Amino acid sequence: MTMKKYRFRKFIGIILDDSFVITADNTTGIVAQKAVTIGAGVQDGELLDTLLAQKAFAVGGANVDVGVVGWATGGGHGVMTGAHGQGADNIIEASLVTPAGEILTANEKQNTDIFWAIRGGGGGTFGVIFNMTLKAYPEPSLTTLALNISGKNATSTEVWWNVIAGHLGVVPQAQDKGVHGYFTLGMNTKSLSGSLFAWNADNATVEAAILPLKQFLSKTASNGTIDYTLAPIPISTVSDLLKLLPSV
Repeated sequence: MTMKKYRFRKFIGIILDDSFVITADNTTGIVAQKAVTIGAGVQDGELLDTLLAQKAFAVGGANVDVGVVGWATGGGHGVMTGAHGQGADNIIEASLVTPAGEILTANEKQNTDIFWAIRGGGGGTFGVIFNMTLKAYPEPSLTTLALNISGKNATSTEVWWNVIAGHLGVVPQAQDKGVHGYFTLGMNTKSLSGSLFAWNADNATVEAAILPLKQFLSKTASNGTIDYTLAPIPISTVSDLLKLLPSV
């Protein structure tokens, strides 16, 4: 059983490593990779601010105040998920204290049962994680579009939900071509609003990806059912996007 040296006394450390190698007795076949090791107290905004200053980024949530370790071990969905997976998919290694008081390092080579469990099963369920290593990536370029759909006054509830069903039917085609995003539905109004993101994609690639969505919206609007807008907005870097993420 290999134990890793305790790294972060204040649980807020952030270390970017361009050639991280997981802890293992036998490292044969293990490939070094870009990664960031964080203390258990690090929040999303802190992580991204630190990485962006070094032209890097990691998958994070959609709120700058969310705790990265709890978010990732619970699954972890965020604005980068469509391109790089959920937070749990990005966990490379974690050091934790078990209920028995053992200090363990879990990764794909050792304590693999715990490593499997904390990637989506909730880190605190199996021990107290005090640091974690996540995949890191070069900072990407970003194309962002704003989407707004509203039902006209004469549009019935049934027709409106058919519009939403049609929208949901074409969105996966954009996802498959590298365009991802979030949207919300109005509570008491026939409305949908959201943002679409494409990472490291030129304009032609983005236009091709969203073409089925644009065709659906145009056809639906032509019969007098909805009004809509789908247009680029000036958010072209992760730093720009980070400024818009909510805090609590």
